[in-house]
Amino acid sequence: MKQNSLIEKRNHGTPDFPFHIYSHKDINGNYYVSHHWHNEFELLYFEYGKMELYANQNNIIFSDGDIYLVNSKQLHSLSGKTKSMHHAIVFNGEMLGFSLYDKCQNDILIPFIEGKFIFSNNYSKTQKENIQCILKEIIDINRKNPNDLLLIKIKL
Repeated sequence: MKQNSLIEKRNHGTPDFPFHIYSHKDINGNYYVSHHWHNEFELLYFEYGKMELYANQNNIIFSDGDIYLVNSKQLHSLSGKTKSMHHAIVFNGEMLGFSLYDKCQNDILIPFIEGKFIFSNNYSKTQKENIQCILKEIIDINRKNPNDLLLIKIKL
C-alpha cells in the first residue's frame, strides 16, 4: 500500500503536454532518489554505469543499455552504484489515448492507462535493441526540438 506522504508532488511537463525527460549524468556514483510514487508512468533508460532500482518490492541492478517501465502509482527509488548516465521519461498515460476507437486502444492502451495491463520488463535481445533505438530517438527529438509534440507522442 502506498503512503500519501511518499507521493511525488512535482509536475511533469505541462497540463497540455504531460511529458518530461529527466537526464542525469552522475560523475561520482552517488545519485539517489528516495522512495516515491506518482500517477505518471516512468520509462527508465540506463545509458551506462550501474544503478539500483527498488520497484515491486525488489532491488534490481541495471547497467549499460538496460530499460525499465515503472508503472503508474508504483513505489520506487533509484540509486547510483558507479558513474552513470540515465534518462527518466515521465508521462501521463492518458496522453497516449485516441478519441477514435480501435483495437489497439481497446486491448492495450485503455488497460495500460488504467493500470490493468502491466508490462513484464522482460525483453528479448531484439525487443530491447528496438526499444533502446526508440528511446534514443525520443531523447534526441526532445533535446533538438522539444516542440515537436506529435513526433514525441508517436514515438511513445
